[in-house]
Order: sequence, then C-alpha cells, then structure tokens
Amino acid sequence: MRKSIVKRKFEAGQPVLCVAAGIHHPMIPEFAGLMGFDCVWLDFEHHGSGLETAGTLIASCRSANIDSLVRPAKLAFEDVRRILELGGTGILYPRPQGVDEVIELVKCSRFQPQGERGFSGGTADAAFGLLASDRNYMSFCNEQTFLLPEIETQQMVDLAGDVAAVPEVDGLFIGRADLSISLNLRPGEQSAELDRCIDRVADAAAAHGKPWGIPASSLDDAKAMLDKGARFIAHGADSIMIQNGWQRIQDDFSKIGFEFRPKVRI
Repeated sequence: MRKSIVKRKFEAGQPVLCVAAGIHHPMIPEFAGLMGFDCVWLDFEHHGSGLETAGTLIASCRSANIDSLVRPAKLAFEDVRRILELGGTGILYPRPQGVDEVIELVKCSRFQPQGERGFSGGTADAAFGLLASDRNYMSFCNEQTFLLPEIETQQMVDLAGDVAAVPEVDGLFIGRADLSISLNLRPGEQSAELDRCIDRVADAAAAHGKPWGIPASSLDDAKAMLDKGARFIAHGADSIMIQNGWQRIQDDFSKIGFEFRPKVRI
C-alpha cells in the first residue's frame, strides 16, 4: 500500500485531476502517472475486463506512482475487497440506491473498527507479505483508501447529505450522464434542474466537510465546477484523446487531397 495522492490533496484542500483509461492496457495508466496526473479512472462497470486485468493495470499505477480510482460493477462487494487487495487506491461505487448500500461498501472496504474487511496479508497492498506483520498496516490501508459513492439519480440527490454523513465516505461523485438520464435529459444536455441537483450535492458535501467530484467536458466546465466547490475533476478519456488526435489528422490531410470515409453511421 502506498500513500494516496488524492487523499493528500483532499486534506490540503487542493483540486484533483483524474484521467480515464478505457483502453485496458498497462501502458495507459503508467503513461498518465509518468506525466504527473493525480489519478487514473479504471472502469469495470461498463467494460468486460476482469480482476486479472485490474491487477495488471493497478500494478502499472503503482509503478508510476499514480492513484487508481477503480469502479466495480454495482453490488460487486467481493470484487471491491479484491480490488483493494490488488492495490487499488480508491473505489468509485456506481448507482447506490440508498445509504444502507453505501454502508455495505464501507464494511467490505475498511478493516476494523471502521468496517469488516477480511485480512490476507499476502496481497499486493501488503507488499505480498512484507507489510503483513506491521502493526500499522490495517490502519494505514484505512487511511489511504478513498471511497466515492456516485450520485446518479434524483433519489440519491435527495439522500446526498445522508451519504456524506457516513464517516468512512471520503467524498461524493456526481455521475452526470446517468443523473441527466434520470431527469429525462440527454447526456450533455444543459438544464436548470441538473444545475440545481449539482448545487444540492455540493451543499450536502460541504455541510459534512467532504469533497465532491464530477466529470468535466471542457476547461470552462471544469472551472465552473471548481467555482461551485468541486475538488475532484475527471476529464480526458484515452479513446477520446485518440479520436480527437486522429480527427485533426483527417482535417489537416483532407486539405491536401486525402479522402476519409468513416464507417460509423446511425
């Protein structure tokens, strides 16, 4: 287990920037770490990769000293424990339906007295046994692991204060796309109601002294969220970076006679 960059910045009141690695190759998180980003988002809710891939990606994060924010599938509490044993730094928990579900997350991800996480000692977060006998190992893991339940429905906006009040929850994360859908909006669509929901979550987090985060679509969007009090910004997925870069190539080379025929149509 290594010290968390995200936890240190949360405690210092500094903003955190997280990039997403949707292409599950160890080069991506290592590259992000070598470039000095705080955190890389590894998604196992919407991707087909399993725990062996998670272990490889998390090891790559450790080698480049970057925090790994890992999103498991909903209700996959055993996977949460294993992700932490693989050395994952943070858990982004998707679509909770109530405070009880968040408390279950805490139970499986914190050692006693905060939770009920089982002890192995031979896993990556215990340096494969080298730290298992250290009397501070379990408390260190509790201190350096961060838990961010996602607020993705109107119901959870209403419960945001109760979630933030759970002592072992380190912050709230607004799943903007799914929250938009729950409000009968298209992802990315602007709405005064969506803005009100974001403000309510921000207020709930602030009332309990917790940071909150959100994906940002642009620099201006990120600044607007920081102005609202956000301290965790997710921006810049690898696949989007590739798309944007290749689009610039096509735009430039089409000017000198090259033709491109995209294969994607609706």
